[in-house]
Amino acid sequence: MSAPIPKPDPFQDLAHGSLEMMRACIGETVAGAAIHADLAATYAGIQDDVGLDYALRCLVADVRVAVSLLAHLKEQKATERVRAAAEELR
Repeated sequence: MSAPIPKPDPFQDLAHGSLEMMRACIGETVAGAAIHADLAATYAGIQDDVGLDYALRCLVADVRVAVSLLAHLKEQKATERVRAAAEELR
């Protein structure tokens, strides 16, 4: 029996905490939100209130995380701008 072939990690070349990694995380989170939005529409269509409730709670959580990550991304960019300006003055 052979070992399973590992799937390549599309983020393996991104530094943890880098702006690129944060953007990738935001992209993944928004993709999850899109899935939960689609599920919510499906559950509403079939009148499954329990599924609708769960899908909407997941959608809200995804959006909150994405907004939080975006705020952190903006803070990091501002910090990098200040750091770069300080370096230019040296």
